[in-house]
Formats: sequence, C-alpha cells, structure tokens
Amino acid sequence: MARSMLNGEAMRGRAHAQSGFTYLGALLLIAVMGAMLASVGSVWHTASQREKENELLYAGEQFRSAIQSYYEKTPGAAKQYPKTLDELLQDRRHSVVQRHLRKIFVDPMTGSTKWGLLMAEQGGIRGVHSLSDAEAIKTANFSRQNRDFEGKILVGEWHFTHGAAAPAPEATGQRLGNASPPAPPPQLKPQPATLP
Repeated sequence: MARSMLNGEAMRGRAHAQSGFTYLGALLLIAVMGAMLASVGSVWHTASQREKENELLYAGEQFRSAIQSYYEKTPGAAKQYPKTLDELLQDRRHSVVQRHLRKIFVDPMTGSTKWGLLMAEQGGIRGVHSLSDAEAIKTANFSRQNRDFEGKILVGEWHFTHGAAAPAPEATGQRLGNASPPAPPPQLKPQPATLP
C-alpha cells in the first residue's frame, strides 16, 4: 500500500510539473502575440498617416486652385484675394454667383474645418495650411507646385498658396504668407511672319 501511495504522489508531481510548463508556454505565446500586434499597430499608424497626408495634399490643392480662380476672376483691373474662405463658396462680386470651391474641406490632420490662413500683404487670404503639429512622413518627391514642401518637418509647414512662394521669415523679417502676388506674365504680341 505504501508503494501505491508513492506512485500516486509521483503522478501528481509529474502532472504539476507539466502544468507549469504549459503555463510558461502560454505566457511566451502571449508575449510573442503582443510583439506582433505592436508591430502591426506601428505599420497601421504609418499607413494611416500617409493616407492623411495624401488627403491634405488634395484638400490644399483644392484651396490653392479656388484662391487662384477667385483672384483671376476679380472684376476690374485691381486683383483681390478672398477675405474669408466662405467667399470661395459664393463669390458675389459678379452678377451671377460663382463657386470657386464646392465645400470647406476638413483638415484630415486635425479633423476640423478650421485652417491656418496665410494673408496677402494687400489683404485677403493668399493660402492655407494645416494647424497640425504632426511630423510629416513625406518629405520629398512632391509635385512641381508643392516642391517648396521638400524637407519640411511638420505638415503645418506645408503652405498651399497662390502665386510665388513667400520668402522665409528669417531671411526678410516678414511674416510667412505676406509676399505680394507675382506680376502677370507679359502679353506676347504676334509677330508677322516674314517670307524670303
């Protein structure tokens, strides 16, 4: 009988050791899964940030085009920039209301329709920028009209402006966005063709 009791205790001891090994295996599996989820989360965050930056580039280009349209369609000789973004939605300077922008876009970086405004020296809004202080993932390979964004660290430094780029404030002492619009290109007069 003593021998059967020893066998029973030995069996329980072996089962106890195996359950400890199973517990250790489960902890290791949870740790590996946690590390994998963390890496997936990092990849997802980067992909999400890139998508938001692409949306910002699209919205900014829409604002730039609308401001350019508003400026170029100013009645009379003196060109004007819009005083508010709402004037891009309904330009009442003409006998028929003109719409340069279909809606005020949401800033994808902040989730708000509030934008940073870049004012022209002669008054009015010359451009917009995001109010986000997020670091930009995209820092190179921009389109021609956005080449000034090259090397910018923050997406809030991407200024979507009509006309020539504003000089850097440290170079001129001016506030960003206060440069006057470029002069219109000279009108080319057709030259009569000369035949030999």
